[in-house]
Amino acid sequence: MITIEHNNSISLVTFTPDSQTLVTSSFDGATVLWDCNTGKEQKRHATSDHFHHARFSPDGKNILLWSVAYRTALLSDFETFDSQCYFRHFGRLGAVNSAAFSQDGKRVLTASGDGSAVIWSTKDESKLQTFKPETFGGLEVAVFSPDEKQVFTINGNKEACMWDALSGKPLYCITHTKQLWQASVSRDWQHMLANCGDEAVMWSTHSGERVGAFKYQGLDKINQAVFSPDSKWVATCSSYDAEATIWERDSGEKRCVLPHDPQESLCPSAPTFCANSSLVLLLSKPNMLSLHDLSGGQTHAQFEHNGKIDQFGFSSDERMVWARCNEHNKVSIWPL
Repeated sequence: MITIEHNNSISLVTFTPDSQTLVTSSFDGATVLWDCNTGKEQKRHATSDHFHHARFSPDGKNILLWSVAYRTALLSDFETFDSQCYFRHFGRLGAVNSAAFSQDGKRVLTASGDGSAVIWSTKDESKLQTFKPETFGGLEVAVFSPDEKQVFTINGNKEACMWDALSGKPLYCITHTKQLWQASVSRDWQHMLANCGDEAVMWSTHSGERVGAFKYQGLDKINQAVFSPDSKWVATCSSYDAEATIWERDSGEKRCVLPHDPQESLCPSAPTFCANSSLVLLLSKPNMLSLHDLSGGQTHAQFEHNGKIDQFGFSSDERMVWARCNEHNKVSIWPL
């Protein structure tokens, strides 16, 4: 196990595409690059902001950083942190909630708390298109369709919309009686999924029609819901008995219930799938990760931390797993 440490809470953990370098950002005002093989610090960049999220450009040369606490997404050369571009939203509620590159890396799509999504040019920071739903509410998510002809947005105020990326006009909008949280689109672009509190609801991306729902019995609520990478499964975790469940997407039937700590009253994060969706990583105890085989239901490995884990995942090449523990301002990495 390799452990790295900051002087304050860690807000960002991400790997380079080749998984040789770990990038972290902290409330101590530093964005740091670490060698994943040794745990040694490679570079340290003092930044005025701390960042919560990051994306690498398709060629891996640039990094896009943003924070839900600020109104700006920062695009920077990864090696030097020079040649910086800033994509700024304005207004009191202008925090950037999501950001993504186009496939050619020449455009960036952001979603903001000001209720707008914007496509920006990475060449000159200009706005190429703006999407503004009529319903009031900050946008939580904005994503390109695979062919980049459409943009999907969702806000926390009960509405999701599909837009024509070229004209900026809405193709359709979906409204729900309850707020929509943690929305995502399946990688095959067939369905979208949102946590609605008492159920996770699924809609068709083509028609906007509701096509399914995943719901626990009794008073139990959905805490998080995500698609598997192959789009065949939905993973949820519950807020009442900390149950993590894998569902068949099309039938809505339970595939399995993953082992968890019955003394825990909250499942903090939905299970994380590997790229081929055969393995799933979840928090089985406050300080322990478990790796499970979905086909046989067996536990492959367990990874124990010396503190309470609050975030976890796979490295880019899936040869490592990581866990963040802000109780001790540390990130630990284990080989698979």
